Amino acid sequence: MLDSILRLARRGSRVVVIGVLQLGYDLPHLPDFVQHELRLSGTTMYVPQDYLDVVRLMGEGRIRTAGMITHYFPLQDLHKVFDLIESSREKFFKIMLTVNE
Repeated sequence: MLDSILRLARRGSRVVVIGVLQLGYDLPHLPDFVQHELRLSGTTMYVPQDYLDVVRLMGEGRIRTAGMITHYFPLQDLHKVFDLIESSREKFFKIMLTVNE
């Protein structure tokens, strides 16, 4: 996914990678990263205000969210979500659990 983000990010964008736990990760598309003058930050920490800021920016349309949620499941099908993740039978990015629909 980082590969796609680095290719598609607007010039001068800041890309924040949150909670990478694997070792030995290669930075894909390094020429795109440099040519688009991107800034890459990493973090594993957040504060409640971060969530408020992100929700506000999403509401204002300043953060594009189209395509981020790849799957929707009702809460009672949570076991299917874990099956999907463990089986790796499909690619997913974000999975949304719906409640009371």
